[in-house]
Amino acid sequence: MTYHQSFFTNYLNIGTAAEKYYRNTKGNFSIILALSLTVLLAGAAVAVDISSLVAMKSRAQDNSDIAALAAAKYMSVTATSGVSFGERKKEAETVANASLENFLTSDKHNGGTVDVKVTTDDVTVSLAMKANPILSQVIGRKNLDHAVISVATTAQAISRDVDLALITDATGSMFSTLTSVQTNMKDFTSDLKNVLEARGITPGVVRIKFIFFRDYMFDNHQAWVDHKMPLQSGLETYGALYSSDFFTLPDDALDMEQYIDYVQPGGGGDTPENGLEAIWHAIDDNDWKNGSDTVRAMVLWTDAPNSSIGDNTDQYLAADSFYPDITTDPTYLGWDQIIGPHFVAMNVAAREQYMFDNYYPINFPKTMSDFKAIFGNFHEENANNTSDVKTLTINRIGSDCSSSTPYDASDAVRITSCGEWPLLDSWDGVEVVNAAAGISQIEIYDNIVNQVADTVEAQLVAKDLAIKY
Repeated sequence: MTYHQSFFTNYLNIGTAAEKYYRNTKGNFSIILALSLTVLLAGAAVAVDISSLVAMKSRAQDNSDIAALAAAKYMSVTATSGVSFGERKKEAETVANASLENFLTSDKHNGGTVDVKVTTDDVTVSLAMKANPILSQVIGRKNLDHAVISVATTAQAISRDVDLALITDATGSMFSTLTSVQTNMKDFTSDLKNVLEARGITPGVVRIKFIFFRDYMFDNHQAWVDHKMPLQSGLETYGALYSSDFFTLPDDALDMEQYIDYVQPGGGGDTPENGLEAIWHAIDDNDWKNGSDTVRAMVLWTDAPNSSIGDNTDQYLAADSFYPDITTDPTYLGWDQIIGPHFVAMNVAAREQYMFDNYYPINFPKTMSDFKAIFGNFHEENANNTSDVKTLTINRIGSDCSSSTPYDASDAVRITSCGEWPLLDSWDGVEVVNAAAGISQIEIYDNIVNQVADTVEAQLVAKDLAIKY
């Protein structure tokens, strides 16, 4: 009994002592716990912000690379411009700083400094950034400092493959333009190469395809079933649209010359022609190289407004409005041979509907918005989110159809003259150029070469900006 009492008493005493200790030290536990949680939270904050800093530094490096490349490209392109090195250097620095403006003013940063150094050989861009921490602010960390450096060589030759679609109105009034193409295109590769090299650019593989368009409502025949229809003797003057495959130059130069020499100007029906459909056929070709790797350009020449989408009217389908030489000129076949005797017996409305139902491309977009979306997707691969990059140049001979006079669907006079070319001129990636009436064949050809060179140069800048290290 004595033993058990003694044990029980001691046990109670120990318990009492422990309880007293707990009462006296429970504040210490709270302090230790608070300190531990603070350390844990600080560690977590630092870990999160280190991860964030790595991502921010990667973005800073990307943007620094872009700025250095843009400035180096400017120095390369202007090397033979005659502008003094000092002026070019100053402008190159402006180009680099402008490239970084959006990045530096983003809400992820507390500012930073940029240092651009331009020499005859390279451009160096140094960024010292102050990024906003995500969690470290709770422990008093206001900035996450980091720095990056990018160097781009100005002397590096730029080589890029070029895919070109030359789209030409082949109606009778386009004789001079078509003749210019047929006469001069055999020298296109060397001429383009000379122009580009004068700008500090070395072209890679050059491929070119041709699309000759007229009027779906008037220039057709029963054998026409595909936009890559084979050319057939006697029919080339009124096929609605001829499209070649891509010719690789200079290897396919002879095949290319034979193809384009075969097409003769003629036909067209009423004034508007199917230029929009020709552009769509060009884009729809699955043989284009990838736009991120290749400069892709389309150049169109016409002296006519475009036919509106879905337009199935043509005054020359009236019985007394057929071209007078359609049966007297031996190079033409009669309408009964082109389509069939049943067509001649129809009235004008029935002929218009027949032509539209049988020859108009069934998959062509139904609205201008749909057409714009298709073009926009094609253009964006070339532009890489960069402004002032052109994919399509439309040369309108004889009328000013640029958007210097904004597109107005209610302006009947201008719509009659230009169709919707001014509307396209307002789209990203499209430029409508006014070519004076009576422009010479050599001027036409020189314009084609220079417009392709301008497109190559603009897209090269866009593609260089896409390079990431």
